[in-house]
Amino acid sequence: MAEDRLRHDGIRVDPAIVDCFAACKAIWYETPEEIEAGLEWGREKERLFRLIRREMRRRLTKRERRCLELYFFKGLTFREAAKATSTHPSSVHRAVQRGLRKLRHAAKSGGLTSCAFARKQTQPRRT
Repeated sequence: MAEDRLRHDGIRVDPAIVDCFAACKAIWYETPEEIEAGLEWGREKERLFRLIRREMRRRLTKRERRCLELYFFKGLTFREAAKATSTHPSSVHRAVQRGLRKLRHAAKSGGLTSCAFARKQTQPRRT
């Protein structure tokens, strides 16, 4: 009986039917328009990343740039980024906030309001 469980022949199906089903009925099927839209989104994302990196080199200090890269691009927490930079987590947080403020200002002054870092502040600023 154990041998019967190990032996599994399956059902024989014409490969043309399998190909047709895989191309037309599968849940992972994407139309050529959807594929092109995804590729276009990837190109736009790449363009925005290049723009952000260029603005980071132009406008941020080395410390702010390093903290932003560790936090956003490497995905580290403030504590992990602080350990990598041999500083305190609150210092990393302040550097990230200063860097984002500078990038938002650069985006608004350059007419790049569609960028993610150009969004409006949701909390009122303390004076």
